[in-house]
Amino acid sequence: MSRIAWSRLPLVSALLASSVAADQLDVGLDAPPLSITKWIRGDAVDLASAKGKNVIVVEFWATWCGPCIASMPHLSELQKKHADKGLIIIGVTKPDPNNALEKVEQFTKDNAEKQAYTVAFDGDGATFEAYMRAADQNGIPTAFIVDRDGKIAWIGHPMNMDAPLEQVLAGTHDIGLFKLNKVLADRVRDKRRTQDWEAVVRTLDAMAALDPQNPGPWRDRIQPLVGPLAAPDKALAAAERALTLSADSADELSMLASSIRYSADAPGLRDVALKAARRSLELRPADVNTRLTLIDLLVLSGKTEEALATAKQAYDAIAATDPAQLTGLIRTLTQPSFDGKGVALAITAAEKAVESGWENATTLTLIGFSLRSVKDNDAAVKLALKAARRAVELKPEEARGWVNLVDTLVAANDVDGVLAVIEQKQDVLLKQDPTVLAAVARSLSAPALGGRGAAFALRAVNAGLEARPDDLGLLETRFRVQALGLKDKSAAVNTGELLLEKASQNPAMLNTFAWALLTEDGLKGGYNALALSAASKCHEVSGGQNWAYLDTLALAKFESGAVDEAVALERKSIELALKAGVSDISELTAALERFNAAAGKPGGQSNPK
Repeated sequence: MSRIAWSRLPLVSALLASSVAADQLDVGLDAPPLSITKWIRGDAVDLASAKGKNVIVVEFWATWCGPCIASMPHLSELQKKHADKGLIIIGVTKPDPNNALEKVEQFTKDNAEKQAYTVAFDGDGATFEAYMRAADQNGIPTAFIVDRDGKIAWIGHPMNMDAPLEQVLAGTHDIGLFKLNKVLADRVRDKRRTQDWEAVVRTLDAMAALDPQNPGPWRDRIQPLVGPLAAPDKALAAAERALTLSADSADELSMLASSIRYSADAPGLRDVALKAARRSLELRPADVNTRLTLIDLLVLSGKTEEALATAKQAYDAIAATDPAQLTGLIRTLTQPSFDGKGVALAITAAEKAVESGWENATTLTLIGFSLRSVKDNDAAVKLALKAARRAVELKPEEARGWVNLVDTLVAANDVDGVLAVIEQKQDVLLKQDPTVLAAVARSLSAPALGGRGAAFALRAVNAGLEARPDDLGLLETRFRVQALGLKDKSAAVNTGELLLEKASQNPAMLNTFAWALLTEDGLKGGYNALALSAASKCHEVSGGQNWAYLDTLALAKFESGAVDEAVALERKSIELALKAGVSDISELTAALERFNAAAGKPGGQSNPK
């Protein structure tokens, strides 16, 4: 598309007018110099000296970051593929309580083959500030491509940079087009944060118009369409378009399969995901992560025996070459979708992984994380506890290990053990980031603890809210702590009302909260007025045409005594669901039958007309 044509896109024109602050790092600007305190692998790189010769990728990562670790083999592959074209990839990491220099050096040593490119330690955080903070990038991994003129050519997730990197290496890249895509990608990110899904899809439309051969904008719209926007037919069309555009890229196919693996409500989507995973493995047979995605998809498609056979093949291959990677297989085998049929192989894999990773706290923590979710299996819980306790023994300074131990003790119903850890490590736990604090708070509100961890849970979630006072997830967690842990209904209602106020323009959050209040054990029946307020507000701000939101409102009306209104709303929900192409409306018709029975009317019908 020509530059003149870009300006005809109203959304693009509006965004360009106010896209970047004067002091913000962005595509097209000079790349800041690298301020590195230690080059851990490879020679030191000076951007000024590299001008005219090299293309540099500056990628930010951390040893505790799962997506960063998953990206490493691909970055290594790119470095090997394009080394003769002057490509230098630099993985830059900075210190934090879980990412000290010694840990980074050990990680780099242990993963030399996986991380086969230059690695640098940003000891004072200066490079992080100059790049990540200046470019308003809040998550890792994030990659910056620096072209041969020393300009920032592209910013984004390293798994998405193949096409732009090849253009930069060939000297055919268009900074203007990259800049437009960056502006639009930032808008998608911002609208996702506020869950404005219609704006997300509109922005992805603009991105697809700018780069018609890019599967990303089609892949990224699938979840909003199949979920909050309740448009499964459009989701399937987007998935099929993404599959066509990704046909010869193992990475794109793998991301497509992974992104839609749990989208059960859209007919045909899982078939697209299976095709994508299988084609990706044809292109790259040794890809462990894609094979795990395929196993998930097979289970979710009801092909359990094929999934177990594939998992056994994966186990044999991984155990013989890199047992540390068994953690991903263990996680897959313990998913609820396996319905317990993968537990025996998961325990076998965990025993092997514990044996090989006895000195690796990260591996042990991941094993504990996966096994503690297994229900009614003493062997799994004992092994999870063994791994979790060894992890904190190896790295007592790492708070995430203690958080994992708390969660594992909760799973084991060891209340005294949980309270002992809280007493011993409360200062460490309270210093975690808000997301971790929310997880701690939820764990300590578990019914198995009988409220004995609820006081600390409230301290944890309030500490998170001090850092992020408008975080809706943290507010919802505080509500749960007050309602389920402390049994303080008055305080819970106050928090719930504050959540409704802050989520007043967020229909997805309002609907999720209302549904939880109406259906979850410990909540249903006790907060009907709050549920009705949430569902009514959701209906108002969403425009009243979302079948899932109408289903929630119908239940809220029913539980509040407005039975006739519930019947009318449920009929409308069924009508809209059928128009949207939802194949299974059995739960909707069952609800209508229940409402009709209460109203003394004939039973519900699948056709509301």
